[in-house]
Amino acid sequence: MHMHNSLQSDRLAQNPSLDKTLLISSTIAPIIGLVSGALAGGIEASVTYPLDFAKTQAQLRFNRRWRHIDTTTFIRRTVAADGVSALYTGLGSAVYGSALKVGLRYLVFDGTVHALKDHNGKSGNLDYAAAGITAGVVESIVIATPSERIKTAMIDDSNGAKRFRSTTDAVHQIFRAEGVSGIYRGLVSTTCKYAGTGAVKMGSYYFFAKQHANFVGNSSKSVQDTFVLGAAAGVVTVCVTQPLDVVKTRRQSTQGDTLLVAARNVLHGQGVAGFWSGSLFRLGRMSVSSGIVMSVHEKVVDLLRVDVR
Repeated sequence: MHMHNSLQSDRLAQNPSLDKTLLISSTIAPIIGLVSGALAGGIEASVTYPLDFAKTQAQLRFNRRWRHIDTTTFIRRTVAADGVSALYTGLGSAVYGSALKVGLRYLVFDGTVHALKDHNGKSGNLDYAAAGITAGVVESIVIATPSERIKTAMIDDSNGAKRFRSTTDAVHQIFRAEGVSGIYRGLVSTTCKYAGTGAVKMGSYYFFAKQHANFVGNSSKSVQDTFVLGAAAGVVTVCVTQPLDVVKTRRQSTQGDTLLVAARNVLHGQGVAGFWSGSLFRLGRMSVSSGIVMSVHEKVVDLLRVDVR
């Protein structure tokens, strides 16, 4: 740390305006990340929730009869049976949770990337992956685990007893019956999922962004470019982390299997393919959501960026 401060002091003496940029970047950028991430997360969750609902249902109710049914057919059958509102069961928890967790994700991510920069102020792919892991762990512990636990419990409950009248009621009933541990059921599996997702998504996005810059030059990306790069990162993320998502969903269901029991039941009941149940739904959601989050985040950052010239 002392060496890092000495290097910054030397750079200040040589170029005061450069140090001003670094100072503002280190103090303002994480706050901008928090604001832009919260907006991106809320918008993303609202737009893509039906796909998340379908993905969760597929993981909870997976059987061979549903294996080859596409997303459109699944959603159409759900609407025919329970109405359009059924696709938004647990939406409140998802929107609030997404806004908070994506805001927190970028707050931690941007701060960690800045801390990992070399003496030239540059970051490598491993830095982005490490920052993604850090952000994923913090995001899971603080927000994602309770948010996804409530969402999953509400979706699972909608297929059975229908005990929960609203998100608030679900939180109240689960807390009364199980305490804090009930709200945080699935913490380990969720944290593993978010750490892996953070590393893969952020690492692959910035890798793709660098390739894009090398191909078209260093001119700023358009919203469409950012959306496509984010969607591509989302596809890679699903391919790598889907088994973690399946086990996490089973762990957080109303049945509440332990982590090992959930994994064993998937393997014994569905085979290896079971660990990729709901992957088409998640692939659709993750590609769209990653595109939305990345493009909204970078657009808001551009609008809020402090001019230090």
